Amino acid sequence: MKNARIKEKNIAIDPHSVASFFHDRAEKFNPQHPLTAVLYQDNNPALAEERDAYEKQVALPLLKLTGKESLLDIGCGIGRWAHLLHHKVKYYMGIDFSQSLIAIAKQQIRASNVAFFTASAEELGCAEVKLHAPFDRILIAGLLIYLNDDQIMALLNDIRKIVAKDCLIYLREPIALEERLTLNQFWSEELSANYSAIYRTENDLKTLINQTLGDLILTPIKFVPLYKDNALNNRNETKQFYAMLHLGNTD
Repeated sequence: MKNARIKEKNIAIDPHSVASFFHDRAEKFNPQHPLTAVLYQDNNPALAEERDAYEKQVALPLLKLTGKESLLDIGCGIGRWAHLLHHKVKYYMGIDFSQSLIAIAKQQIRASNVAFFTASAEELGCAEVKLHAPFDRILIAGLLIYLNDDQIMALLNDIRKIVAKDCLIYLREPIALEERLTLNQFWSEELSANYSAIYRTENDLKTLINQTLGDLILTPIKFVPLYKDNALNNRNETKQFYAMLHLGNTD
């Protein structure tokens, strides 16, 4: 496809194409290697499993869970975080725009304090989310690359309405190391599919966050490389980073 790989320019991706991609991922779900549905690496599932374990080892202590928290996992996919977190929080809610992935999540884990709902990142005002708000902890792991800037702004503005007065957000994204990179219906041999995503720079992400949540953030935004071993990253132009956003809502 012409112009399938765009550098620097702010180009929108088609949400319907993204939805179709994840529907196909759910159709290819492999119970023997469930993580490949959302972490990919179809030809090397061990890498997906290693990445998952490493990220959870990093993120868990940062969340500072006491067992009293209500946690919202936005873009939960197959519920990979629920297995780790449901017995460490009071309540876990996972939402995802893919009905197919949510169906898998519901099959993967059943617990009295776990709920999965189909809702997009722009539907945080839905009845299910509002019923269980406010949330003390929020996970946004690898979601923003599939959203356009206006969708991210809507998501972050809606987060303002559902956070507790003291809230920690774990945000993890693949970040463009030099300039913004957009893949627009880019054919991926690795995934055997057309793939759309926006890899933003650190400054791009900080700008979006500051424009929407800036007055609530209590500590400076700091993006930290997730993987110490570059073999887990295995990309040249992008790298996985995370940031802990500490929000204080005084409304």
